[in-house]
Amino acid sequence: MATTTRVQSLAESGIESVPPQYLWPGLHSTINTLSPTQLPKVLPIDLQGLSTPHRKENIIAEISSATENWGFFVIVNHGIPESITSCVQEVVNAFFEFPLEEKELYKAEGGNSIGYGSKVGTSGDAKLEWKDYYYNVVWPATHRDMSK
Repeated sequence: MATTTRVQSLAESGIESVPPQYLWPGLHSTINTLSPTQLPKVLPIDLQGLSTPHRKENIIAEISSATENWGFFVIVNHGIPESITSCVQEVVNAFFEFPLEEKELYKAEGGNSIGYGSKVGTSGDAKLEWKDYYYNVVWPATHRDMSK
C-alpha cells in the first residue's frame, strides 16, 4: 500500500525550507519579501441584499472576481449564526490537532475526495499546495458521507 506524504509530516520532520514542489514561481519570491502587514488582504463578500436583483448581480461578479484573482473568498452576512460557525471552527481545529495516525483513519480514498487528505500532484513537475485538508459535503444531504 502506497503512503501519501502529508504536509504535517513534512513540517514536523525538521526540514529547514519548503520543498521545491510546493514553491510556485513568482508567488513565493514576492510573498517572502513582504512583512505580515504588507500581505494583501482578502476582501469579504457581503451577502446582505442577495435577494434583490441588482445586488445579486454584484455579488455574483464579486465572487467571480475573487475566484479568478485569489482562488478563495470570505463571505459575511450569510445568515449562519456565529454560534454555529464558531462551533464548526472549534471542531475543525480539534481535528487538525489529532496525531497524524488518527487523522489517517478518515483519509480520502479511491479517487473520492471526501475525507482527510493532501493535494498530491500526478506529474513530476506539478506544484503542490502546502496544506492538508478535510473535505465533506453538507448539502445535498444525499451526498454526505458520515463515515468520514
